Amino acid sequence: MRCEVVRRGMVILVFAALPCGWSSLSRIVQAAAEAPAAEAAADSGADGTAGSADVQTAVAAGRNPVSTIPVELIVKPQVDALRLRLSDVTVRALERNKQLQVQKINPAIARAQVLTQLGLFDQTLSLQLQKQANDVPSKSSSYPGFVGSETRIANLNYQTRFHDGTQLSSSFNNQRYWVNSFFPTPPNPYYQSSVVVTATRPLVKGAGRRVVNAQVNIARNTVIQNLMQLKKSVLDTVQTAEKQYWELYFSREDREVKAFNVQASQELLDYNQSRLLQGLASEVDVVEAKAALANNVAALRIAERTVQLNQSTLRRSISLDDRRAGLEIVPADRVVHPGKPLPLDRALETAYARRPDYQNVLIDLNNKDLNIVYLRNQKRPQVDLIASYQSNGLERAWSHALGDVESNEYPGYTVGVQIGIPLSNRTARGNHEQGVLQKRQALLSVKAVEDQIDDEVTQAHSSLEVNLDRVGVTRQAAQYSEEQYKAAVARYQQGLIANYNLLQYLQDLATARSAAVRALVDAVESRVDYDAATGTLLELRSIVVEDSAAKALKVPLALPGRQRPADAVPAATPVPGAEPSRYAPSR
Repeated sequence: MRCEVVRRGMVILVFAALPCGWSSLSRIVQAAAEAPAAEAAADSGADGTAGSADVQTAVAAGRNPVSTIPVELIVKPQVDALRLRLSDVTVRALERNKQLQVQKINPAIARAQVLTQLGLFDQTLSLQLQKQANDVPSKSSSYPGFVGSETRIANLNYQTRFHDGTQLSSSFNNQRYWVNSFFPTPPNPYYQSSVVVTATRPLVKGAGRRVVNAQVNIARNTVIQNLMQLKKSVLDTVQTAEKQYWELYFSREDREVKAFNVQASQELLDYNQSRLLQGLASEVDVVEAKAALANNVAALRIAERTVQLNQSTLRRSISLDDRRAGLEIVPADRVVHPGKPLPLDRALETAYARRPDYQNVLIDLNNKDLNIVYLRNQKRPQVDLIASYQSNGLERAWSHALGDVESNEYPGYTVGVQIGIPLSNRTARGNHEQGVLQKRQALLSVKAVEDQIDDEVTQAHSSLEVNLDRVGVTRQAAQYSEEQYKAAVARYQQGLIANYNLLQYLQDLATARSAAVRALVDAVESRVDYDAATGTLLELRSIVVEDSAAKALKVPLALPGRQRPADAVPAATPVPGAEPSRYAPSR
C-alpha cells in the first residue's frame, strides 16, 4: 500500500516537473529500485552470499551479482578486449615465467650429480698392448758384443667397487721375452702368463654401506630438494597470479560503482539546472550538484587509473608480449563464495604434510646427517684386508703357458693387512666439525620454517574467517544502503530533504557497494593465501609438479618434524573450471 502511494506521488510530480529534468532523476530511482531483486536472489545463499547459480541469474538479468549496478554504464569494455579465465592466467604465468624456466633446469643438474657419484661404482676394463726393445753394449762372453732384448706385453685388467666398500680387480697378463744370449735362461724365447685376482676390503675407514653410499644418497636427496624448490616457486607464482587477477576484477567492479555515481550525479545536476531556470531551485542546489559531480568524476578517474595499473601488473606477470600494449584485460570468471577453512589444528597438520618448503628443509637435515656419518668415518685410521690369488705359467710356447694357467699348476696367493694411521688428521677433523655445525644450522632452519608455518597458517586461517564474516555483513549493509537511498529519493521528491542529503545517501550507497565487492574479493584472496599456506593450492588447481626420472631415486628418509600421515589429510576439492596441468622440469 505504501509503495502504491509513493508510485502515485511520483506520477503526479512527473507531470508537474519539467520533463527534461525529472525524467533523468526518475532513471536514478529506477536503477535503485532494481537492486532488491538481485539482493534477494543473492541472500538465498549461506551466510548471505551468492552461490554460482545466483551469480548466473544476476548476470543473465543484466546486473552485477555483487553490487547490483546496471551493466549499461559510462565505462564499457573495448570491443577487442582480451577475456581471460583464471585458469588461462595460471597456465600462462607458469609457461612464461623466466625464473621458473631457470629453476626447471636445476633437477636435471642434480640428476647429473647423481650419475657422478654413482661413477665411483663403475666397472673398468682396460687393455695393455706393448712392445719393448733394448740393445746395450756388453763385453760378456755370453753376448755377441751387446745385450739385446725384446719384450711383448698383452694384459687385460678389470676393476670394480661394491657398495660395501670392497674393491675387486682381476688381470690376465701375457708376456713374450727374447734375449740374444748364447745361453738364455729360461729357453729363448719364452712366454709367461698369469691370472691374478685381488680383493681389498676396508675394515674401518670407508667400511659399511651407509658410509660408502652417503654421497650418492645426498645427491639423490638433492634432486628431490630441487623439485621441492621448484614446487614452491610454482606455488608462489600461482598465488601471485590469482591475487593479481582478483585485484583486477575488484578494480573493474569498483570502477563501475564510481561510474554509476558519476551518471547519477550528472542527472541530478541536469535536473537542478532545469529547476533553476524555472525558479524552483537555488544556486546552492546547483553548486552542490556540481561539487558532487566533480568529486565523483575525480573518483572515477582514480578508479580508471587503478584498473590500468592492475592490468599492467597482471600483463607483466603473465608476459602478454604477444598482445598489443593497452589491450584491455577482462576477467571472464566471476567471484564464487569461498568455502570455510578446516579447523586450525587440521590446517596446521595439512601444512606440515604438504608444504614444499618444509619438506625441503627436512630433506636438507637428512643430508646433513648422512654427511656427518661419512665425515666421522673419515677421521678413523685406514685398515684394509688384502687378499689375492694367481695362477702362473711359463713355457716356450704361449699355448703351453696358457695351459699351465688353466691347470693351476703353479698357484700363488697373498693375504695381509694394510694399516694407515693419520698423525694429525686436521683435514678430516676440520671437515667433521664443519658438518656438525651445518647440521646445527639445518635444525635451526627446520624450527624457523615450523614457526613460519604456524604464523602463516594461523594468520591465513584467521584472515579467511574474518573476511567470510565481512562478506555477509557488507552485503547486508549494501542492501540497507539501497533501501535508505530509495527512501531518500522518495523524500526528495516530496521536498522533505535537500540535495546535500540525497547526495550523501548516494555516496553512502556507493561506499557500501564497493565495500561489499571488496569483502568478497578479500575473502577469495584470503582463500588463495590459506591454500598456499597449507600447501594445497597446486592440488586444488590440478597442477602437478613431477619428475619421472626422480621417481627412481627412492632413498629412505628418516625425516623429523610434525608430519601427519597422508591418509589423514582431507582430500582437496578442485576449483570449478580449473583445467589439469602438469609442470615438469626440463630434461
